Amino acid sequence: MHLDKIIQIAKEHILKHGRHMPEIIVEFDDQEMRILAVPDIVNSDSNIEKQHNFFTVGRMLGEKEPDANIKHIVFIVEAWLSRQPHNAPRTYALPSQDPNRKECLLITTLDIVTKDDKEHIEQGMHLAEMIRDGSGNLIDLLSHDTGIGEVKSKLLLAFLAGFSSAKLTKQQREDMIASVLGADATGEEVQRFSKMVYGHTPYMAEVFPANDIPRKRTSMQYRKTKKRRK
Repeated sequence: MHLDKIIQIAKEHILKHGRHMPEIIVEFDDQEMRILAVPDIVNSDSNIEKQHNFFTVGRMLGEKEPDANIKHIVFIVEAWLSRQPHNAPRTYALPSQDPNRKECLLITTLDIVTKDDKEHIEQGMHLAEMIRDGSGNLIDLLSHDTGIGEVKSKLLLAFLAGFSSAKLTKQQREDMIASVLGADATGEEVQRFSKMVYGHTPYMAEVFPANDIPRKRTSMQYRKTKKRRK
């Protein structure tokens, strides 16, 4: 995956149009790519709900591509940035609550790499602060890629888990649910939780293939609530 090119295109797009729709870019091990436009995927105050959204989208892609294996995932989204001293307790529960918050374009990545004949997950982050003029128009982006430290995105891990779950049989899925619920769980409870975890949400649409990064976003649309950044 040409990450530098993806980052540059994302920056050029937001500078030109003033906004960037949340977007997931997936590359398989055969270098085929898929673009997923997901406008409302992070529009929730609940991290669990966000993770389930990513899980569901990943699962739907896995069902559409049953023979594919993911090598790279990129998530592009507008976000709020809140700064605080290292190792200090969080002053605000959400960056959006900080009166000194900054707007940024956030690009998180997940790569599956092979080391010593074993596959490992590596994650990264690229951050560009939005600079606006006195009228509120976006005029520039200021990169903050240095000093970010170790990155662990539960959202991209949830997407990968959802994609991988599509390869499981119904019995394997229910066995996993049963092991989590414990020995006292009834068959009815297992099936109910399995439906909650693996069931589809009604606002999903289609995924489209791409050889480059398209600017038209018409796939896998979410339509639940108004756009909100965290």
